[in-house]
Amino acid sequence: MFESFDTAPQIVHIDRPELGLTAFIVIDQPSFEISAGGVRTKTYPSNAAALDDAKALARAMTIKCALGGLPVGGAKAVVKLHAGLHREKAFIYLGEVVESLAGRFRTAGDLGTFEHDLQLMATRTDFVHTNEQALGRSVALGLLACVESVRSEIFADGPAVLRVSVQGAGAIGSSVAKELSANGYKVIVSDLDETKALATGHSVLPACESLCAEVDILSPCAIGGVISDSTWSKLRSKLICGAANNIVSSLDVHWHLHRKGAVFIPDVVSSAGAVVDGIGESVLGMSDRTSLILKLGETAKQVFQISQKNDEPPHLAALGLAASRIASRN
Repeated sequence: MFESFDTAPQIVHIDRPELGLTAFIVIDQPSFEISAGGVRTKTYPSNAAALDDAKALARAMTIKCALGGLPVGGAKAVVKLHAGLHREKAFIYLGEVVESLAGRFRTAGDLGTFEHDLQLMATRTDFVHTNEQALGRSVALGLLACVESVRSEIFADGPAVLRVSVQGAGAIGSSVAKELSANGYKVIVSDLDETKALATGHSVLPACESLCAEVDILSPCAIGGVISDSTWSKLRSKLICGAANNIVSSLDVHWHLHRKGAVFIPDVVSSAGAVVDGIGESVLGMSDRTSLILKLGETAKQVFQISQKNDEPPHLAALGLAASRIASRN
């Protein structure tokens, strides 16, 4: 679907053994002057696995930026987490690498990267967003807009108060839970660290039960790939709308969900609030990005309608819409 675009990414391999630092920065579409994406810190079995993840996440960010109406491409940084990582020095050095890219890579936090890590990076570069809570609320606003945009069509005969299972109680998940609850949804939260889930103040569900909970809406807001060959059939929710990246593990699983009648709002739309907020401020110069974030709801509805018309998974509808938007700019 993206064959007509420049698909050879720019890869920056960072290897500093004295810091225990192995990392990759991937700029998915080097033809864009600016690309955006977070820093993920995670245990990987190999360098190849880390690079593959960075490439997939960077491509998802390109699609996310296109669907978010942003004139930038996608990128991602991944840091290999292990016992020998000298964390503080490593993130300071990573900030130097980001600075050396002279603004071509704009970044923020992601899974496994904490506000202190970002602040260390910020001692060396201005191209990192350090306020995780602000970006968490932006993601939550965009996700809420997506849910609201399709709610009347999916739950036309449903209950007045919809039940939501939010998986993950980090900066993003807790913000999503708070925003949904404030807008009349009944929220239950789960996390592998139950103390985090309890801290949200919402009802808590054991992490092992979060995907198969008897709820109207499932909102995965932690790791990706949780809806897979082994889990999709256990889902009981009619709508899946989360803030994690790459929630569904494969195209086959997207088709399984579609044939089952479960509506998946692609995470390239539902999780785009943070990048819309960050790029809206730093590149577009918008003092208030709320209206741009809320437009994600319009995009979600458009994707849903294309999916229904073509009888295809919303994931494919989103890819087609993103490709057309990118083509129109070239």
